[in-house]
Amino acid sequence: MSRRYFYAPRPKVYKRPVMLNPLDLVKSRVAFVTQAECDAIMGPVDKSYKAMREGIATQWDWCNLCTVVNTGLAIEKTALKGVRGHLEAAYVALDLVGNRATADDGTWHGTSLYFAELDAIRDAIDIFPQQLRLISFSEYQRAMRMVEKQVRAMGGRIYDAAHQALAA
Repeated sequence: MSRRYFYAPRPKVYKRPVMLNPLDLVKSRVAFVTQAECDAIMGPVDKSYKAMREGIATQWDWCNLCTVVNTGLAIEKTALKGVRGHLEAAYVALDLVGNRATADDGTWHGTSLYFAELDAIRDAIDIFPQQLRLISFSEYQRAMRMVEKQVRAMGGRIYDAAHQALAA
């Protein structure tokens, strides 16, 4: 009869990036999203909404607005409560617009929006900066990571600011 040895698996050691300046670490986890950061986030979104309102939106404009709504829903889930109804209405409106603007062969055609869709999307765009002002930067980063995981899990693609698809 052979003797079996059972070994307890060694715990995995995860190496974390180390910040050399502890004040930067504290500031990055505690500091609120600044007005300049909020303006930088909302600048392309306002341009995308304007293009969507005028009926000349591209798929990239639609992706910008979807990102705002998905991030708002993630912030609603993790940090702030109370605006889920408005964000879900915008989510449904953007889904309808995306289905209407995408042809059977996958090409994008600008489409006009109905008043209810415009209103729901505008509400989400008005709510999002208020959410950003009330959360810390680390909560915002956590919400963005959550959105990225959800999009990848649903088979979507993640794009960077230069419209390039990132590796899955």
